[in-house]
Amino acid sequence: DMKADQRAKFTLASDEVRASDLIGASVKNPAGEDVATVADIWLGEEGDEAKLIVREGGVAGVGGTLHAVSFDDAKIEPVAGDDEPNVRITYSEASLEGLPEFEQDGLDDFRLASEIMGTTASFAFNDEDGRVNDFIMKRDGEPEYIVVADNIASPEQYVIDYDELRVMQGDGDGTLVIDVDADDYATAKVLDDGQ
Repeated sequence: DMKADQRAKFTLASDEVRASDLIGASVKNPAGEDVATVADIWLGEEGDEAKLIVREGGVAGVGGTLHAVSFDDAKIEPVAGDDEPNVRITYSEASLEGLPEFEQDGLDDFRLASEIMGTTASFAFNDEDGRVNDFIMKRDGEPEYIVVADNIASPEQYVIDYDELRVMQGDGDGTLVIDVDADDYATAKVLDDGQ
């Protein structure tokens, strides 16, 4: 195994954003007025298009109404010196309120980013578990990578292709599997957190 300080570093590109930075960001209408907050990111199942789940109304992430907004109808703008990007949508406040309310069919089925982040996942190449800490996405909503740690106490975070994350359904709830072999995991890039 390569030690973390021997591995290549991964730094976010200008067209990438961490899901953890996006969740909680203010959502502005075309006039620049705050109209909602990003509550979550809908990842769905294989083949689904990622969407922003925005909350209009409510206080401190509680209450209000959830709506799904396509990344095509949103522009994610980086903000210098701030962790949360600006999210600007094409909807006015009235248009946003007119969207159907987002309701998830099942809970904890790993279709929302928040259901996966902070969850343990089994490595396919051994009997160990890792922890999925975050996602790295293109600003157009395409999930690119997962950010994984060996365990909850590990300070190193490794970047793995999003396509290697699998939801395995069993008799009860589904479980997460990181479907990489030992060599690929041993050479995964280390997330450069100095961003």
